[in-house]
Amino acid sequence: MQNINDKAISIVEKFNSGNKDGALKEIEFLINSNDQNVDLLFIKAKMLINVNQIDSALSILYKILFLEPQNKLVIEVIYFNLIKI
Repeated sequence: MQNINDKAISIVEKFNSGNKDGALKEIEFLINSNDQNVDLLFIKAKMLINVNQIDSALSILYKILFLEPQNKLVIEVIYFNLIKI
């Protein structure tokens, strides 16, 4: 059975090759069984930013901050995307 990291890498590769909708569906499916996994949440947020769904991405990033309040990378991404608005 493929572990979560291998699945995430495969999903990111699919997204980067142009199958953005399929990759977003797959990452959502993976998150549904691992909803506290900050890495998966961050991957989805970055995908959403890439397809210009900033509000949805920010919602996920805020969830990550709730789980890990000191996550500096997430704070930087939130700050960068709020400046663009």
